[in-house]
Amino acid sequence: MNKKTEGQQAGTTQESAPATTLQPTHTLTRQEFIARSLEVVMAILLGVVAVTTAWSGYQAARWDGVQSARYTQAGALRVQSIRDLTLAGQASLYDVSLFNQRLNASSHGDTRLANMYERRFRPNQLETEADKAFEEGLAANERSDNYVLNTVFLATVLFFVAIAERFKWLPVLGVIVLLALALLLLGLYHIATYPIF
Repeated sequence: MNKKTEGQQAGTTQESAPATTLQPTHTLTRQEFIARSLEVVMAILLGVVAVTTAWSGYQAARWDGVQSARYTQAGALRVQSIRDLTLAGQASLYDVSLFNQRLNASSHGDTRLANMYERRFRPNQLETEADKAFEEGLAANERSDNYVLNTVFLATVLFFVAIAERFKWLPVLGVIVLLALALLLLGLYHIATYPIF
C-alpha cells in the first residue's frame, strides 16, 4: 500500500466515528411539559374507561338475566300457588272446621288440644317462595340499573377525553381532564362497591 491510500483510510475512519456525547436539541417549556403530561393522562383515562365501561355493561347484562330468571320463577310459583289454592279451596271447609275446633278447645281451656289443632294449619308455602323470588328479581333489577347508570358515567368520561383533544388552551384542557378523572374515579368506586354476578 502506498502512503496516500493509508492516509485516506485513516482519515475516513476518523471522520465516520460517531460522536459520544448527545446534545438535546430542544428543552420543553413548562407549557409543553404540561400539555404532554395531559396527553399521557388522557391516554391512560381512555384505557381505563374502556375496560371499566365494558365491565359495567357486562355486569348490567348479567343482572338483567338474574332479574328475568327471578321474575319467571316468581310467576311460575304464583301459578303453582294458584293451582294449589284452587285445590285447597275444596279443603277450605276442613280448614274452617279445624279452626272452629281449635277455637272451641281454647275457649274451654284445653290448650293441649288447641295447640294440636293449630299445628295442623296449612301455610301457603308457594306464595311465600314466589314473594321471595320476586323480591330477588327486584333487587337484581336495581343492580342492573346501577350498572347501566355507571356505564353512562364512564361514557361521559370518554366524551370528555375526546373533546379535550380539541382544546389547546391549557386551563380549559386541565379542567376537562379533571372532570373526566373525577367521573372515572366515581365509576371505579361504583364498580368496586357494586355486587358482582
